[in-house]
Amino acid sequence: MSISSLSKAIILSLVIGALFFHCEDGNTTRNYPPVASYTLSSTILEVNEVITVIDSSYDIDGDPISGLWYFGDDRTSPNTIIKLSYESKGEYVLSRVVSDGSLTDSIARRITVIEGSESTNTLPVIGFNLSISNQINDTSLYVGSRLVFENTSTDTDGEIKSIAWNFNNGVSSIDETVSFNADIRGELLGSLEITDDQGNSVDTTFHFQVVGIDFEEWQAGWLDIHHINTGRGDATFFIFPDGTTMLFDAGDKYAPGNSNPDFPVHPNNSQRPGYWIVDYIKKMTAHFREPAIDYAVISHFHVDHFGKVNDRSPRSSYGGYELSGITEVGDLIPINFIIDRGYPNYDFPVDLKSDRESIDNYADFLDYHVENSGLQPLEFQAGSKSQIVPLRNSALAPAFYVQNVYANGQVWTGVENEFRELDFNPPLVNDDGNWNGNSLSISLLINYGSFAYFTGGDIEGEDNWPGYDIESELIGAVSSVDALSLNHHGFPDASNSNFLAALNPQVTLQQASSDSHINGEVLARIEDNTSADVFTSNMRSFFNNSLGPRYASTKGHILLRVYNDGDEFKVIILNDHSENLSAIKEFGPYQSM
Repeated sequence: MSISSLSKAIILSLVIGALFFHCEDGNTTRNYPPVASYTLSSTILEVNEVITVIDSSYDIDGDPISGLWYFGDDRTSPNTIIKLSYESKGEYVLSRVVSDGSLTDSIARRITVIEGSESTNTLPVIGFNLSISNQINDTSLYVGSRLVFENTSTDTDGEIKSIAWNFNNGVSSIDETVSFNADIRGELLGSLEITDDQGNSVDTTFHFQVVGIDFEEWQAGWLDIHHINTGRGDATFFIFPDGTTMLFDAGDKYAPGNSNPDFPVHPNNSQRPGYWIVDYIKKMTAHFREPAIDYAVISHFHVDHFGKVNDRSPRSSYGGYELSGITEVGDLIPINFIIDRGYPNYDFPVDLKSDRESIDNYADFLDYHVENSGLQPLEFQAGSKSQIVPLRNSALAPAFYVQNVYANGQVWTGVENEFRELDFNPPLVNDDGNWNGNSLSISLLINYGSFAYFTGGDIEGEDNWPGYDIESELIGAVSSVDALSLNHHGFPDASNSNFLAALNPQVTLQQASSDSHINGEVLARIEDNTSADVFTSNMRSFFNNSLGPRYASTKGHILLRVYNDGDEFKVIILNDHSENLSAIKEFGPYQSM
C-alpha cells in the first residue's frame, strides 16, 4: 500500500470511529472501537531478512475482530502472524487495519530496508518505570489515580535521541517523565516510542482499565459527612439536610521548615491543606449555594486540628496573622460562626495566647474577621442542642439536631441542656506548667431521625496524666450510635472497650495522619466489642499485609451519606489523589438503628 493509500484507510477508520453509538434492541449503547496493535522487533531490516510480526490487536468490548496487513509493496495478508521480508532496498510502511464489524482502527510503522553491509548498529532497548497511587492490580486502577511514567530506555552503541509518550486521554509528552490523573473511567491506552541517534525506533503499548462509581451531588434531605483527607490533620465537613454547612477542625500540623510528615499533602503538594479543604468544600456545594461555612468548630488547640505556624509561615494578605489550617480556610471562604473551647478569654487551663504561638495567631485572625467580614465567634455551650442549628430551611429536616456533648470538663448529663463538671485529679496542669489539651476537646452528637454519629476530637479513654478517661464519662449520656469517628485518630490511648461496646457503631471512621495512628490494639478492641466496618483515610503500604485486610478501605476521603430521613446511610470513598474528587467505592446501604 502506498503512503497515500494508507492515509485514506486511516481517515476512513477515523470517520467510522466517530460513529460513537450503535443500537441494540432499541437501546442506545456505547460501542468502543477496536485497538490496532502489533509487536515489531525492528524497524530496520536487511534485504531478504525475515522477521516474525505478531498481531496484538484487541477490542475493549470483547467483540470479535478481523484484520488485514498492508506490507507497503502491494502485498496484503489476513493472518494474525506474518513472516515479514523485503527483496529490495527502500522505505516501506507496514500497516495493520482491524475491525469489530462496525468500527475500525489502524496502526502503521515505517520500515527501512538496507543492504547487509549498511547495518552497523543495534536497536535501543525500551523500558520504563510506573507508579500508580490507587492501583487495583497489574491492569486496573481506580478513577482519579495518579500515574507517573519514567523512561528507563537504553542504547548500547549510542544514545536515545527522542522519546514520545501518547495516551488516549489526550496526554502526550516528549519528556523523560510524564504524570497525570486517570480521571475518566474506561480503557486507558498508552504508548512509548524511543528513537536512537542512528534513527532506530522501538515502541511498546500498554493499557489499563480505569474503574469507579457514579457520584451524586448532595440534595435536600440528605446529611453528608465528609472526612477530608489532606494527610496533615483532621477536617470533617458536614452538609446538613437543609444545606447548612459545618466544618469540624481544619488541621495542618507541619508549617514550612518543619521535618517531613508521615504523609504528603493530598491531593498534591502544589497547595497547602487549608487551600485543599476549601477547594473540596467549593466543589461539594457549588451546585446549590454560594460557598461558605456556616459553622466552623475547632475541637481543641492542637495543630493537627487548627493549624501550625512559625516564622516561615505565609502571612495573610488581609490581617497581621499567618496562614495555616483554619486561618487559611477563613481567608479563602466566608465563615459565619466559629465555635471553640476557649472564646472569649482563652484562659483555661492556662493563658492560651501566651502559651502557644499558634493560638495567639488564631486570636489575631478572629479579631480581624470579626471587625472586617462579620465573623461571629461563640463560646461552646456544653449540653446545648440549640447552638448549632439548621439555618437555611429547618422544615427540610425536622428530626435533625446537633447535641453538644462535652468540652473543658463539662459533660452533658443526657437531660435537656444540663451538664456536670469533672474533677480532674491529678490537676490538668502540673507543677512545671505542663498540660495537654486532648482531654478538653469538644465532642458532638449528630442526630438525624434514627441515625446518630459521634465525633470527639482527641478525647481519650484511659487515666494516664496528662490524659484522662473522658470516654467513660460520656457513657450513658451517649448511647448507641450508627457511626463513630475514632477519638484521637485511633491512637491506643482512646477508643476503650467500654466506650466502644456502649456506642456499638456499625461504622468506624479514622482520620489518620501518622503511622502511629494505625495499630492492631485499637483494631482488636473494635473487633471484640462491635461488628463495625472500619475505614481509614491513610495507611502506609507496610501495614497492608498484617492490618490492611481487616479494614473496609485504607485510603481516600470518606463520605458518610445519610438519606431516607435518616433511616439509611452508606459510605462512599473518594480518591484523595484527584482534584476531581472521583468516587471509587461504595459500601452499604446500612440501616440506621
